[in-house]
Amino acid sequence: MSDAPVSSSAHARKVQILVWSGTASITVVQTLLALIAYLKLEGGSTVVPGLDRWQVMYAGHVLISLTCLLLLIPVLRGPRPSLSILIVVLGFIPTWSQVAAYVAATVIGMRKGAKAIPAVVAAVVIGVAMSPLLNPIPEEPTLSSVATYAMFTLPICIVCVMLGVNLQAREELLRSVSREARLIRTTQEARIAQSRAEERSRISREMHDSLAHRLSLVSLHAGALQTRTDLDIGSVRKIAGSIHTLTADAGRELRQILAVLHDDGSGDGARATWSDVEEVLAHEREAGQEVDLHLAGSWVEAFEAADARSRHAVLRAVEELLTNARRHGAGGAVRLDCEVEAADGPDDDGGDGVVALVVRCVNDCPPTPRPTAPGGGLGLEGLRERLRLLGGELHVSQPAGQTATPDRSDRTERPRRFVVMAAVPARGRAD
Repeated sequence: MSDAPVSSSAHARKVQILVWSGTASITVVQTLLALIAYLKLEGGSTVVPGLDRWQVMYAGHVLISLTCLLLLIPVLRGPRPSLSILIVVLGFIPTWSQVAAYVAATVIGMRKGAKAIPAVVAAVVIGVAMSPLLNPIPEEPTLSSVATYAMFTLPICIVCVMLGVNLQAREELLRSVSREARLIRTTQEARIAQSRAEERSRISREMHDSLAHRLSLVSLHAGALQTRTDLDIGSVRKIAGSIHTLTADAGRELRQILAVLHDDGSGDGARATWSDVEEVLAHEREAGQEVDLHLAGSWVEAFEAADARSRHAVLRAVEELLTNARRHGAGGAVRLDCEVEAADGPDDDGGDGVVALVVRCVNDCPPTPRPTAPGGGLGLEGLRERLRLLGGELHVSQPAGQTATPDRSDRTERPRRFVVMAAVPARGRAD
């Protein structure tokens, strides 16, 4: 048990005021009732000339009552063990034991715990031993009255101490519950903030994967219009139409982003189909990129049987791999292999045991690495994170000798190839 105040809150202050007011009210009533008993005493006082014996004893009773009430104020407001013990001693000197003494015993139990019982018992014994000084019933034997008084007050004081121990335990329990509630609330707020940050990052990746491919094609076509002077009016119209189609598709993809992010089925209208993948390949070929596509025999069936998130990931993987090959490759044909990784047997749903859809892109590297445009270079990392969230993988095979200052002899001896393989689970892992 610590010596710290029980509580400094506004509620605790109200309780302290209420306890002191109740104690003062009971003390006033006790003092008035005690006057009746003291009036029955006869004989003058030899201690104070001119005053009757009852007047001197009653004045002592009133003085002790006021002292206990005044000392109880700092005891209720803070740890004052010495003042608490003094209140217990003084409170049992009058024959009518003071309520302030019982309150002080309870406070001692709250501050010091059960180990304070011996000190409280000793204080009660001292106060009771001094009670004959203010006893208004002199005809009773002094020893008998003191023993009776002690037998009556000691159990009550011990009960008060244990009551204080129980109140302190309850207070500590409430504090512990309050701390735990604050911790839970703080943890929940941190989780919400983390979830929001992850969702913002996820939307950012989705926007990059969805729009970067089409915008790069728009840039390519626009560059052709800017640099080519030998184009006839038909070619110009065709390129302009391609730009119009690509921008319209980009707007459609942007509107579908939020729907795709939902896992509750609200994004089913945005799930990718094999025709979407073929449309991407057509746009690439229309832009002048030669794509050598190799499909496994069961690829289309496995793709259509995969869940919406996995199909969407395959679509984004094809877009990103072709965009990366066109931006950073050496030109020429890009080989795109689409394979199916099958399990040993049927899956739990009775399917054909397809584990993953594998897309491999191979392209030649330029002799000198091309500088990355500002804000670029994040496409493969975004795709890697997308596949990781689904339970898939992305493997990038860097060409041998690919450095900032490559060896010129090596550059002329053998072509270097850049290989990227994306493995997408047929059933995307739930978040």
